[in-house]
Amino acid sequence: MKREFAAIAAALLILCGCSAKKVQDSSAAAPAETETTSQTQNASSEAPMNDADAPVHMETVPSGEMQTKPIAPEAHFSESFTDVPYEFQADLEEVVSISLTLPHFTLDSDDAANVINQTFVDLQKNLQNYMGTTVYETAQARHTIGFLEGSYVAGLEDGILSVTYTVTERYADDDGAITHENVYRFDTSSGEQLDA
Repeated sequence: MKREFAAIAAALLILCGCSAKKVQDSSAAAPAETETTSQTQNASSEAPMNDADAPVHMETVPSGEMQTKPIAPEAHFSESFTDVPYEFQADLEEVVSISLTLPHFTLDSDDAANVINQTFVDLQKNLQNYMGTTVYETAQARHTIGFLEGSYVAGLEDGILSVTYTVTERYADDDGAITHENVYRFDTSSGEQLDA
């Protein structure tokens, strides 16, 4: 009971903090231009469906409003990154389906890369919980099939790694989609998540 409540609370925090909007075309949001973009490669990852971790800090910021937080000149930060995305797919009782493409970064600092990558492992767990509660319950109540999809664009500028992660929630009985866009910014010298 407590685990279900935690999952529902996490899902509500994600939805409330993400300025969800109904969109007729899920590709309406154009990603911001960045110096380096990610390349997609397939890999598989399995994470337990029932892990209920604390919600990941997520904020919605229109791509045009991204600002760079200065880093101290003595700080060493990555000037480039490597990204080997992995895909996660799962179904729940043939009622809902989840398909996520998540980043896995390699930076000059292994410690910073591990901190950043853990953010997206936690995001995957939170989205699985959201699929298993909110999307599942909505699909059952509407007697339809629900879909949760996630993708991202990453870029690096002045030692700041920016990742715009887009989650699209849609249902078979409706032509529209609900899109949540979250911007994550990281200091590549430490992996610290910065304010968006």
